[in-house]
Amino acid sequence: SAPVGTQLSDIKAKVNALMALDNEYSQYLQVIAGPRVGVSIPGSLRTQWLSGVTNYACLVARLSPQIATTNQTLPGVTELRYNLSLRQMNDLTGNKYVTFRAKNGRISVVDGVTTAPDIVIGEDVMKSDYTRLSTLRIANYITTEVRRALDAFIGAPNEFTMYTSMNTAIKSVIKTAIDRAIIQDARYTIRLGQSLDSSVVEMTILPQFELRTIDVSIGLSTPENF
Repeated sequence: SAPVGTQLSDIKAKVNALMALDNEYSQYLQVIAGPRVGVSIPGSLRTQWLSGVTNYACLVARLSPQIATTNQTLPGVTELRYNLSLRQMNDLTGNKYVTFRAKNGRISVVDGVTTAPDIVIGEDVMKSDYTRLSTLRIANYITTEVRRALDAFIGAPNEFTMYTSMNTAIKSVIKTAIDRAIIQDARYTIRLGQSLDSSVVEMTILPQFELRTIDVSIGLSTPENF
């Protein structure tokens, strides 16, 4: 829901309320924290203010799996209802909310983070492998493509010669994914399942990792050193 107003106190109260919530749900869910976005409706001179959820969903749908939503321009948006401070954006991102900002004359996504719960092992807390939306989409892409490639073998004899063909099909999926820079590498095994009418494919992938930080170091020199 939107803040009760656009004053700094209203925005602060809304951010504090969001930070007080447990925002860990699932790697398949993202929560949009705003700000609300302005769109132009044909035939209307007034800016319409929306949550930005639909615009974000459209952005995700048109991106390749390995391209993160981080820093991407939000489609169809002309302005923001209000602005979050850098600290507020950082706090919300840390609590796994997706936020928007005005940057370089465009409205962009701050960070493509999911609500994947942290993993607690004893006293240690580790981030989920699927905190990044791009990692989740890469894994989903590989899963879908492998299933599609192996669907043709359903109903065929469960014998060694068929496993050779399945191996070729999986290698083709991996090669295509590497060529498209969706993954960096993958390894897998195919074995007989627990029953005589099943087989099991176990795969480990090395996904592409999104670039989130660029550190620039600048030093000074004298003319004679150039």
